[in-house]
Amino acid sequence: MTNLIDPARPAPEPPTAATEAAGPGEEGRGHPGRLAGLAALLVFAGVMGGWSLLVMILALVVMIFLHELGHFLTAKSAGMGVTEFFIGFGPRIWSFRRGETEYGLKVIPAGAYVKIIGMHNLDEFDPADADRTYMSKPFWRRLSVAVAGSTMHFIIAAVCFTVAFAFVGLPGGRFVTTESELDDLQANAVWSVDRVSDDSAAAAAGILAGDRILAIDDTEIDGFDQFRELVIALPGEEVDVLIERDGVEQVVPVEIGTAEGDDGEERGFFGVGPRLENATVPISEVPGRTVTAFGAMVGQTFSGLAHILSPSGLASIGEAAFTSNDGGDTAPEGGSSSGSSSSGGGNEPQAAGLVGISAVGSGLLGAGEFGNFLALFAAINIFIGVFNLVPLLPLDGGHVAIACYEKVRSMLQGGRAYHVDVVKLLPVTYAVVMVLAFLGISLLVLDTRTLVGG
Repeated sequence: MTNLIDPARPAPEPPTAATEAAGPGEEGRGHPGRLAGLAALLVFAGVMGGWSLLVMILALVVMIFLHELGHFLTAKSAGMGVTEFFIGFGPRIWSFRRGETEYGLKVIPAGAYVKIIGMHNLDEFDPADADRTYMSKPFWRRLSVAVAGSTMHFIIAAVCFTVAFAFVGLPGGRFVTTESELDDLQANAVWSVDRVSDDSAAAAAGILAGDRILAIDDTEIDGFDQFRELVIALPGEEVDVLIERDGVEQVVPVEIGTAEGDDGEERGFFGVGPRLENATVPISEVPGRTVTAFGAMVGQTFSGLAHILSPSGLASIGEAAFTSNDGGDTAPEGGSSSGSSSSGGGNEPQAAGLVGISAVGSGLLGAGEFGNFLALFAAINIFIGVFNLVPLLPLDGGHVAIACYEKVRSMLQGGRAYHVDVVKLLPVTYAVVMVLAFLGISLLVLDTRTLVGG
């Protein structure tokens, strides 16, 4: 995920380095070799991951574009000079110029940037443009530009949650972020059979994926937990199971199977896993549900960042990525069923890098889980929006912190403008860049290991 964070309008020198001056004759044209390379990469992604992976990649590109568009529009509205707007870093693939701004694509799809003149005292600019620099603008203008990227992420997240709740639907009509919420959802939400275990009682009785189990004998079934507990208490019993298939109810005789429980006792075994059915909510409830989901995800992000960026968290990620891990999994697993693992699953995204996120999102799209995809995409945007406001360069939050500090110092000096000497911040900035690089590489290794089953 960290490789999605843009370096906050880079300048030719650190701490916001990521741009390059246009070489002679490079502006306003494409590079056939690089264009062919990009096309080949997209074709490869389509062949390996299908349409769902391409859609996921496009969604991430649009997200990055909208982040930078926020910076671009607020900078332009403030009268600042904007010389570059690029998706990606490194050598140009294609570009064109409109007015003073060059727009285009670059080779490395690890983010994007908008270059605004005069971001700090290391940034050289034409003296004629002195009144159009970032530094020359009032505090509220600089602050609005700095927070615009994260604001766009928060808007995207709110739109995704709204669409999911109002039109697409989420499992049980809820967005869950904790194990207790997931347990409650599984206990009460409407569900259907997701899969049937081979050689199980369900398979022998002809139960199919998509069936809804409505009752066992005279006991009506609500949540899956109730169904599981009822089955556990009936080992070897012959029962009548009322199911709904394709809108038609029918009674199916079933002989409950047996299995040995963790305590060594015999218990009933049916052999199905649940799929929680998606549900929308009334329009009047959508704003409240959206605000609640948004707030819950912000809280999860803060707690997650506090752990990930702590010394113990960084050490744990590094150990998982760069040491053998034959003894166990790197991520917790949960859920249970009456004979197979539960597919009820929550909407909470697992810690992952760009590759892992793309794989999860692609999988949700490929399975037709559009509500969960929207929830995942909302969570991604909230994470990036919050992370990018960490008050350290080269993140946007570093520019927010500088603007606020400069405002306070100016007030203490009787209104005389004060500007931070960015040179003094370079050691901290380099350290932050190294941490971000470490996280990005570590998560890439973990993602790759997960995908290849290593």
